[in-house]
Amino acid sequence: MTEPTVPADARPLNADEILDVVDAEDRVVGQAPRAEVMAKRLRHRCVFVLATDAEGRVFVHRRTPQKIVFPSMYDVFVGGVVGTGESYDEAAKREAEEELGVTGIEAEHLFTFLYSSADHEWFSAVYRATTPVEVAPQAEEVAWHAFLTEAELEAALPGWDVVPDGQEAWRRLEEWQASTARRLSRPEASAAVSELGWRLLLGTLRTAVPVGSLAEAAAVAVRATRVCGRDADGHLRVELRHDRALLSLQSAAAADVTGRDVDLARRLSAALPTQPRTGERGEGGEGGDAEAVDAAARSLQLVELAIDALDIASIRPFWKAVLGYTDEPGRDGPTDALVDPLGHGPSVWFQHMDAPRPQRNRIHFDVCVPHDEAAQRIAATLAAGGRLLSDDAAPAFWVLADAEGNEACVTTWQGRD
Repeated sequence: MTEPTVPADARPLNADEILDVVDAEDRVVGQAPRAEVMAKRLRHRCVFVLATDAEGRVFVHRRTPQKIVFPSMYDVFVGGVVGTGESYDEAAKREAEEELGVTGIEAEHLFTFLYSSADHEWFSAVYRATTPVEVAPQAEEVAWHAFLTEAELEAALPGWDVVPDGQEAWRRLEEWQASTARRLSRPEASAAVSELGWRLLLGTLRTAVPVGSLAEAAAVAVRATRVCGRDADGHLRVELRHDRALLSLQSAAAADVTGRDVDLARRLSAALPTQPRTGERGEGGEGGDAEAVDAAARSLQLVELAIDALDIASIRPFWKAVLGYTDEPGRDGPTDALVDPLGHGPSVWFQHMDAPRPQRNRIHFDVCVPHDEAAQRIAATLAAGGRLLSDDAAPAFWVLADAEGNEACVTTWQGRD
């Protein structure tokens, strides 16, 4: 990585540019020239964009000596100040395209924090974006640049004089990545998204977006994919109907809900007309107005097939072969559940029996419903001629049977952690 010689210093860039000055709640309270904002430590707004190429290499650069703040220092982000009247998203796109010398950048917002030092203070919105390798960086902004792999970057950073706000943003980015990769407990996942109109069902977050046609549903799918960005393939699934688009989120790598799935649910709820849920119920599904849960919300359910067996390991290969199913990621043990690789059929799980049970059926359905709809579903089942065999494990599940003794369980996420 050969770098050019640092040229002689010159008048600071954009010293007269007018910026918004904000208060501690990030509300605009005035305007001032950039040079004055920096000299007087006035709080303002900035954007940081982590730019990577198609291979995941990070764009790094050394700033020119004309920069007002941190001249001639290294940075792993592109970006800059947010202009007067400009949104963070607009500024991220503009700054990335200007510094990289490309067009068509779509920057994904990750998080925002307040950077504060003895000399500077600004709200810092951190983004990530994919950019072409053939960039043409602004000569006024970038003195040297390169695309580095993660290993190359880790080796280079200790010897570089890196901008302090970029160091803080990088540290927080690493923390954010670790937190979003963590599997969430069922209570954590449910509490994080329930007010947004999502429900936790069998290790996935689900919601329904009402539409007026299949074409509208397809448009929702396109929009949802754009909102999720590079995480769409590893987290998002969309099912299209003429009256709704069904969205589900789960980390494919973890086969479970992670912090990233919750973050994506929040972003999707902000971008799409998902239905907020009302009539929230507590443990066991009691309380609230049953009529407050709309028809679109009641369509959210998943079905599992449960097979009782004396020797699960001996029968599991049969069901795997006959159904054409596969193992869940990271769960390929001799007694683990099986899933449809195409996502069409119900998952199959196995329940151990201590002794033969010829007097009762050994295959039953588990119907997983939103936790605040279990009481409704059970009441409807009883009204249709069903019998409640057991509620000993409620609110995890209730065992019901039809008039001839065929069993089904209504299940929720509750009572399992």
